[in-house]
Amino acid sequence: MKLLDFGIVRDMSSGVLTQTGVIVGSIDYISPEQAHSARAVLPTADVFSMGVILYELCTGERPFKGDTPLRTLGNLAAGRYQPLDERVSGLDQALVDLVHECLAFDPLARPATASRLLERLRPLVRATLPPVGQVGSPDDSAVRPRPQTPRVVTPMESARTGRRARGAAFLETLKTLKLAMRSGLELDLTPEERSWLDQRVLVSGWYPYERFVWLTEMLHERVMGGTERAAIKMGRLAADALLTGVHSRFIYPGDVHRSFRSAKTSWTRYFDFGEVEVEAIGSQEVEVQIHGYEFVPLVHELLLQGWARAVVELSGARVRDIEVLKAPSRGDRDFVVRVGWTE
Repeated sequence: MKLLDFGIVRDMSSGVLTQTGVIVGSIDYISPEQAHSARAVLPTADVFSMGVILYELCTGERPFKGDTPLRTLGNLAAGRYQPLDERVSGLDQALVDLVHECLAFDPLARPATASRLLERLRPLVRATLPPVGQVGSPDDSAVRPRPQTPRVVTPMESARTGRRARGAAFLETLKTLKLAMRSGLELDLTPEERSWLDQRVLVSGWYPYERFVWLTEMLHERVMGGTERAAIKMGRLAADALLTGVHSRFIYPGDVHRSFRSAKTSWTRYFDFGEVEVEAIGSQEVEVQIHGYEFVPLVHELLLQGWARAVVELSGARVRDIEVLKAPSRGDRDFVVRVGWTE
């Protein structure tokens, strides 16, 4: 008997899985929580890996495969994969839904165990098997080539299937709200919403995107007054918390251009806005372009302006002007802001 390691085989007697900073398993098949921390691995991580295998069996390609291992991990973190029914036509919708459910980033949104997954797969397999003795002929039309511009799962679509917001961003928002409540802020919350605020530990570094949006909007509207100026200030404070702490490596005093190029990594990694590009317009001006930034709240556009201010000021310069050229709130798909400064 041979065990093929798709990232789902574990030696329970080995201590390797608990070593800090070690990723165990084939990165094309591991779950987000397994990539983040081996200690957080539950049986639902195996279900995620099986979802990857099922996707590959249907399409011939792995859903999060990138040009390099780092890009593969980036796709996994961002939830970037092409929906199964866009890759292959004619599949049973129940199978498509099951595969997408297995690939949900929220472990609780996946089938709880491999046995449960098998129970749901069996009737689908029986329904598609040909009668005994029937010989099938190759059907090239069953598999479609990748479109020239494949649709990427959008933030709100992914949120409904468990897209995650990075824990660092979520924790800063959560801490600020709790501080405001201890200071006397009264919030009219449902029991479920209050349970979100009462959580003390994040099992992994991820959090449901829709909850992160909810917390951000609540912080903006109920704590900081709901004004445009307040949202920009909120972004500035959030940037201060990260860029003067664990993300201080993204800031280069005396070199604003380099700080912006470096900070785009932070934006992509911790907020997953979309594809971020920074273009130098002049010696003291840049254009920050975020592509694929639709279906997000207006407050996030304002937060980004606060981040831009923080990058300039923490680099030792002064903001001259900030101009928003494109924004989803205006009907654009991209967010483009031009930032000028004086040194």
